[in-house]
Amino acid sequence: MTASHEGMLLSAQEVLDGWQTRGLYAAAQEIALAHHCTVRELAGREKYEPLPAARTKFWQYLRDLGWSLHRIGDICGVDHTTVHYALSKGRRAAAKKAYAKKTTAKRTAAKKGTSKKKSRLS
Repeated sequence: MTASHEGMLLSAQEVLDGWQTRGLYAAAQEIALAHHCTVRELAGREKYEPLPAARTKFWQYLRDLGWSLHRIGDICGVDHTTVHYALSKGRRAAAKKAYAKKTTAKRTAAKKGTSKKKSRLS
């Protein structure tokens, strides 16, 4: 068991040490750079933007590697339900965006189809 499951929060340095030990530091560094923050901020507990988005991206990376929610939570010093919520929120946003794009495409096609019919009648 890790300190996070014993009711104690992991410090940013403990999180970083865990990432380093497991060979995750380079991936964390790449994600932090893409989100204009430091790896230490990514490992910390602050909630101002762009940190939540960067953490979610890192958690999604770990999930794509096959890590469980519990394992991700342990290594990142957060509860697994926090990871679950962040990842499901991202999936919902992606689904909403895809639906909006699909709906817009249908409306655009319908408008083009309507204008063509009108031009044929003229």
